[in-house]
Order: sequence, then C-alpha cells, then structure tokens
Amino acid sequence: MKVIRRALGLDLIGTYQGLSLGGYEITNKKGDLSFHAVVYNPLIFEKDTIPLFRINSACFSADIFDDNRCDCNFQLRQTMELLIEKPGLMTYHFNHEGRGVGFVNKIKAYKLMREKNIDTFTAHKLLGLPEDSRNFYYAILILHDLNIHRVKLITNNPQKCLYLKTHGIDVLEVIPIVSQRKEHQACLWSKVIRQGHLHYKTHHHHF
Repeated sequence: MKVIRRALGLDLIGTYQGLSLGGYEITNKKGDLSFHAVVYNPLIFEKDTIPLFRINSACFSADIFDDNRCDCNFQLRQTMELLIEKPGLMTYHFNHEGRGVGFVNKIKAYKLMREKNIDTFTAHKLLGLPEDSRNFYYAILILHDLNIHRVKLITNNPQKCLYLKTHGIDVLEVIPIVSQRKEHQACLWSKVIRQGHLHYKTHHHHF
C-alpha cells in the first residue's frame, strides 16, 4: 500500500512568476517516506493539454551552493524557463541526490574524482556504491495522481524515456537540454559514455 500526501497551488514569486509549486510525501509499501516537489505551469490542467515534463534529480551542491562541475542546475533553470512559456511540469526528487547515494557519499565521490582524476561512475565503484540507484517510479506516481498520461519529455537520458513508456506513460517527443559551457563538458561526456546521454555534438537541441 502506498500513502500519498500532497499540497499544490503555491504561486511562485520572482524570477519564475507564473509557475506554481507543490509538494508530495510518499510512503511506500516498506514504510519508507520520501519527499518530492513539483513545479508546474497551471495550464497543464486544461483539457487535451500534452505537457512538457522533466524528472529532475536533486543536486544540492549545484542547486543550493552553485557548484559548476555538473550541469544539474543549468538543466533545472532551463526547464523552468521552458515551463513559463509552455504548459508543463517538473518533478524534483530530494532522494535522488548523488544519483541516489546521498549527499555525504556524493561529497566523498567528488573528492575521489579530484584526487584520482576520474569520473563519478568510477568513484562510486571504488567507494563500493552503485553507479545509479535512483528510482523514477515516484515520478510515475505523481503523473498518475495528476491524471497525466501523455508527455513531451525534457531529458538527455534515454533511460528515462524508456522507463516512462514501460510504466504506461506515452512519450510523444524527447526534448534534450544540453549545455555547451566548458565547465560542464567533463560531466556531460562521462554521462554520454556511461549512460548513453545526448550531447550537443551528437544532437541538434542545445542551449
């Protein structure tokens, strides 16, 4: 049995005025509680709308402390700008920090990256951590709760598209957001090589 508590409809004030913020608390069958946010353009609730959609993993080092070794905050901001222009939503998953290993393990991995000049995937392996332990099913639950079954997916990660389709969400289009900023390229290429992500040199969608 899953227990879902939610609160929706808080209008954002400031840079992203026009968007609304909501929160979800989801308890799974094991009794584990997780926290999720959803940012959305209220036009998603209009009849026959096919919204833009992004599954966004928390990245506290970038989103809060403005660390630029990854493109996470770049993708977050670009997505929110798109949502101001078009109906869509973004789920933000706090338990995805460090591709699911948590903030402390992420810091350990980053330090090891710097010391040994390796990528995060190799650092995770050396630390005995999974390369990627994120669970995207919570995003599916939120879409179902909002009665959304067709989306235009904002992602560079083909696995997210496959996951949504496997769980009954019709993905009509994939919209990559790929940074050309120099400081992001090492991170981006590691994800291209390890997870098959899209890159601006191999795909025409970029910012």
